[in-house]
Amino acid sequence: MRTQKFLLQLIFTLALCKMSYAQSSAVISDIGPSSVKVSWQGCSGSDNAIRFRAMGTAQWIEKSCGETSAFKLSNLKPKTHYEIEVKSCASNKWSPVGNFRTIGRPNIVVIYADDGRYDNYTVNGGPAFFQSPNINRIAEEGVNFKYCFPALSLCSPSRASIVTGLYPHHHAILNNAISDPLTIPTIATILQDSGYHTGFVGKYGFNKWPVPGYSYWLESSSDQYWDTYYSTPTGYMFLPGHKTDRFTDAAKDFLNTVPTDSPFCLILAHHAPHVPLEPRWQDSTLYLADAMPFPSNFYNYSLDFPSYLYDCHNFAGNIDEAKSEWRSYYQLLAGVEWSVGKVLDKLDNMGVMDSTLIIYTSDNGLLKGEHILEGKQIALDESLRLPMFIRYPKWFNPDSSITITDEMAMNIDIAPTMLDAAGITSPVPMDGWSMHDLVTGAKQRKEFLYEYYNKQECTPTMHGIRSFDYIYIKNACDSITEEFYDLVNDSSENQNQINVASYQSIIQIYRHKLDSIRAYYGDTIWVDTLVDCQLMDHPIGIEDFNAPGNLKISVFPNPGDGNVNLAWSMTPENNTEINVIDIMGRSIFKRFFSNSRQLSYALDLTSYPDGIYFIIARAGKQQQMAKYVKHL
Repeated sequence: MRTQKFLLQLIFTLALCKMSYAQSSAVISDIGPSSVKVSWQGCSGSDNAIRFRAMGTAQWIEKSCGETSAFKLSNLKPKTHYEIEVKSCASNKWSPVGNFRTIGRPNIVVIYADDGRYDNYTVNGGPAFFQSPNINRIAEEGVNFKYCFPALSLCSPSRASIVTGLYPHHHAILNNAISDPLTIPTIATILQDSGYHTGFVGKYGFNKWPVPGYSYWLESSSDQYWDTYYSTPTGYMFLPGHKTDRFTDAAKDFLNTVPTDSPFCLILAHHAPHVPLEPRWQDSTLYLADAMPFPSNFYNYSLDFPSYLYDCHNFAGNIDEAKSEWRSYYQLLAGVEWSVGKVLDKLDNMGVMDSTLIIYTSDNGLLKGEHILEGKQIALDESLRLPMFIRYPKWFNPDSSITITDEMAMNIDIAPTMLDAAGITSPVPMDGWSMHDLVTGAKQRKEFLYEYYNKQECTPTMHGIRSFDYIYIKNACDSITEEFYDLVNDSSENQNQINVASYQSIIQIYRHKLDSIRAYYGDTIWVDTLVDCQLMDHPIGIEDFNAPGNLKISVFPNPGDGNVNLAWSMTPENNTEINVIDIMGRSIFKRFFSNSRQLSYALDLTSYPDGIYFIIARAGKQQQMAKYVKHL
């Protein structure tokens, strides 16, 4: 009886051991070109381990995992068979040999427009007349980031951020001047060093050619669309025709040169729809009968706006001219849509469509009539927001499109995304993140830093922080010039709330946020020039400040700490009365000034409580009032 009981216990123990041994077999998942995830049935002890080797080699590479029974193997070779075994403390033996094969590295195609707004496309609420099924396909068979932004909204700095993954204050391309090639690694040099066949077609925009890292290129950064010269590996070449056609031909030519079994990376950087607004002949008759989209806020700011807006970005045309420009803009963009279709057709014909990471975006946005403004650089949404569409079946099921509305993508994320898909670790730190991590939740970005640097023009250096709810902008003017827009209640940014009392506490938070996010990104560039600009409190274009006989008053800095500079205009009257009253209507300062002797005054309110004050100027029958906000 005892012998029988002992045998039963022995059989049961052996069965448990066998079960534990079987459960410790490796489970393989998330196979990439250079990594794989391995998990197994471990235990709570500290003897979990894993070992692997390339098939056909004798040497195992062993890694101790401690109490962990899930491990990501990295730095593997693409298209390589591996053997793998795992061990847990339950068995203290290696599991049966498993095997897997890493996939080949994906091909990569990045296409971007020049001055292409985020809302051009129907997938982003764009006009119905502009049909772009080829561009939309990338979003509809992948991911559409509804919120995507450049680190700096200007051609050259943005394009440098795309290929480096860095903020402009790190890669040092701060304006549109063409400079010598960067000394830091770009995405091209990193991919080429890892075995990629690399090509660039289009407008590079910030470096003299040739640029390291590309085995094929056809480049032109000039504004000329028709019959121009291009930089090629054999020197400068004159090509007749429209740039959109020549760039598209070159993109297909590059794809024809890819060596067999070599992964490739193509960057196609269109010049369209940038000015001059000269579309291809076949597109120049499009949309003639269609009503053009027109901003509902086609009117000037009239209160608390930076003066440089209308000194530097004033839209000089009328409504008819604005509509005509929009029509030519969309005709140029139709050429980009055609080009994207040709590239996608080529990938389909090559049989590599589903093994290719495809990204479509723009270098920056564009203001065209909103607030009677035009151009980019400034930190309003039309200047900032970009399309960001990504198709890559290994990450995103092409049968179910994904729309991301709760994360912010940026142009500094493009290079890290390319490296993530390729399974390559960047040799230098990058400021951006893989957008795959933003989709999966591994990374989160709910607000971003915007920067712009004065380039000897009238637009000042500025820094801003934008969240989903607010944007705060600090302009480097010679008096305090700030902007704060409530994006929830005023998505068109029609009213600067910087002097509104009810917003002061949240504005102060955003001032601190801006300082913190600049520190996070290592932005140590100090402003060495202050532009002559200020916050205006009267409509531009209605009455000029210095118009003879019209009384106007200027108060700066506003808000401020109580040291107030007042200036007022000459009137026919002999005297101007300046009266300051507090929120309770009590006069705390009153004085008459002779217009023939004095038109300015330094007012000291530092001893008065923080809050809102009204500064009233009277001359004869004329009266003007300005609101002043004092805070520490």
